[in-house]
Amino acid sequence: MFRSFVWATAVIFGPLILSSAQATELVFSNFGKHGTSNPGYCITGPATSDCGPTVWRGIAASFVPAAGGSLDSLHVAVGYQSGTQGVVVTLVADRNGAPSLVDPILESWTLSGKEKPCCDARLKDTLTSMLHPTLSRHSTYWLVVAPLGFDSLSGWQVSPTSSAGYDTSFDGGATWGPQAGSTPAFDIWVQ
Repeated sequence: MFRSFVWATAVIFGPLILSSAQATELVFSNFGKHGTSNPGYCITGPATSDCGPTVWRGIAASFVPAAGGSLDSLHVAVGYQSGTQGVVVTLVADRNGAPSLVDPILESWTLSGKEKPCCDARLKDTLTSMLHPTLSRHSTYWLVVAPLGFDSLSGWQVSPTSSAGYDTSFDGGATWGPQAGSTPAFDIWVQ
């Protein structure tokens, strides 16, 4: 009787357990060999003068997934330098060649008290998706990193393999301007 119960349980629940353990696929990465990145760009609150003028400074990097799927997770090379520890990382769709924080946000994460110190070559923070938005192959998306506090100073490290540029905002994300230079380092995984 016990053997029949175990077999029946495996037949009924086995496929459910297997289907919940979905494989993930890397659809974008600009990290260097062995997941490395280099010191990069400042993310600042408006009360921070340690990295240029005292303005709100957010950084955005675009990406195009090599394949479509539901977002599983991402890694971002952001590190704490001083002030209030933390950043807000936001995934948005492209809006006429720039990110938009007023359009529907696909997902957002807050790294508060968990942000690693800047500027280790293997710096990576893992952000796991809770909403699992669908990313379409060959569509452009943006990853935006913004300061958490008025006195926050963090650094988004750059890719040693990509110089496709990035966008910067100095007004809370209302407007964005393209910048030449190395692309901030991150990767994207889908299910």
